[in-house]
Amino acid sequence: MSPNSEQCLEFFYYSEPKTQTGTLSVYSKSKSQTVNSLGTAVWSQQSVYDPNWKIAQVSLGHSIRNEPYQVIFEQYVPVDASGKLHNIYIDDVFLRDESCLPRGDCDFENGMCTWSSTN
Repeated sequence: MSPNSEQCLEFFYYSEPKTQTGTLSVYSKSKSQTVNSLGTAVWSQQSVYDPNWKIAQVSLGHSIRNEPYQVIFEQYVPVDASGKLHNIYIDDVFLRDESCLPRGDCDFENGMCTWSSTN
């Protein structure tokens, strides 16, 4: 990806039941960073089970310096006592050529922003 200015990465994530100690992280990695590096951490959230999908927005302009870059998602979820791995899922990943809106700032013309319906 080659940014012109600040960009907003938006995605939804969901933790399976019993995923109590997992972490979902997002990194931005430029071409100049080493091959073995995940890049620069730009977002991280420790998962706590919730029966609903959650939305995340990440501003990328401060970490990419106008050069091509990759976005990397990393999941860390330990195996539970029974040997089962519980996953964290992501969906509906969007990258917009604009700044992320402040939480709660939305005209609802282009979606729900960071709001969600309870019904």
